[in-house]
Amino acid sequence: MQIDSMTIDQLAELRDQVNALLAEGGAERQRELTGEAQRNGALYLCSTGCSSLGIDPIPKPV
Repeated sequence: MQIDSMTIDQLAELRDQVNALLAEGGAERQRELTGEAQRNGALYLCSTGCSSLGIDPIPKPV
């Protein structure tokens, strides 16, 4: 791809495509991080005891 020979319209289209790809990748990573944060939060709660959910605390390593 020769960027120097592209028209303004072609460059704008390329920019839009790159922005869409970056936004998609960022949204996917955000979903991954949200899921990880939720799992970590659940692990923390269960390590202190989830008696309201009927779950015993996770034993601490010795």
